[in-house]
Amino acid sequence: ITRGSHVFREFASSKATSDMHYVHILALLWSAHYANRAVVYPLTRALGDTAFVTVASAVAFNVVNGLLVGAEMAHATKMPSLARVVIGASVMLAGVIINVTSEAQLRRRRASKAIPTKERRGKYVMPKGGLFNYFAMPHYLGEFMEWCGFATLANTKAAWAFAFWTAANLYPRALANKRWYVKSFPNYPRTISSMFPGLP
Repeated sequence: ITRGSHVFREFASSKATSDMHYVHILALLWSAHYANRAVVYPLTRALGDTAFVTVASAVAFNVVNGLLVGAEMAHATKMPSLARVVIGASVMLAGVIINVTSEAQLRRRRASKAIPTKERRGKYVMPKGGLFNYFAMPHYLGEFMEWCGFATLANTKAAWAFAFWTAANLYPRALANKRWYVKSFPNYPRTISSMFPGLP
């Protein structure tokens, strides 16, 4: 693939205007996220059984999504204004911190031997402390923030579409997880948000 012209037909008839040095930085940010998600994350937690269809769907989505985002960036992403870089990088960094620290906190709590029986259901525990006092799934919020920050930096249609679909995928899961927590743990706070401030 050269500058996205084999992915987006309209790119074939227009000159590539991207700043490839900047695109390479964005590609490194993208790769760092997926190195954590595909390598570090599975190695630091016990994974349950996952249906083949689920795995295949995730792989297919990420292949297509990566192709579209990468192709558009390679063709038309320029270095934005300093203000945009600062805002995008700040939002993405905040998302990374929220995502990684919340997952680590949940992992430590699951491994703790001091969790009361009423706050444990098999391998699952009632999350509490830190942002878990305000959100059922703060790591989902962090992931969404990561991709909003990335989209701000890349400023392409495909990157913004990915941020939207991240929310469309994670928010229903956050709602379902909160319902399970409420059902499974009588003392779980029912008034906290699932993922977004001010929303159920």
